[in-house]
Amino acid sequence: MGAVEDEVRRDIKELGKLQGIQPSLAEIAYSLARYLDNDPGLATAGVAKQLTETLIRIKDLGSSAKPSDGFLEGMPTPVGDTADTGKSCKRCARS
Repeated sequence: MGAVEDEVRRDIKELGKLQGIQPSLAEIAYSLARYLDNDPGLATAGVAKQLTETLIRIKDLGSSAKPSDGFLEGMPTPVGDTADTGKSCKRCARS
């Protein structure tokens, strides 16, 4: 394994358990990294760009599996703890 593949494997490992298509994308990333380590010549920029996009996609797929606080705050009805917090959505206040 070369330096690029080592780093890619370390980055993907830090994401934790992969799910859905993430494992397949990880294998693609390893292959692209290995190609970069073996001196792709004129294809370096294109392969590096594809590797970057693949890594971003893997990360995005992992983070989209978890609801963000911003999403939950935008809900018009309470989710989870229904204690009155004094906050109300703007759409509900118009009624």
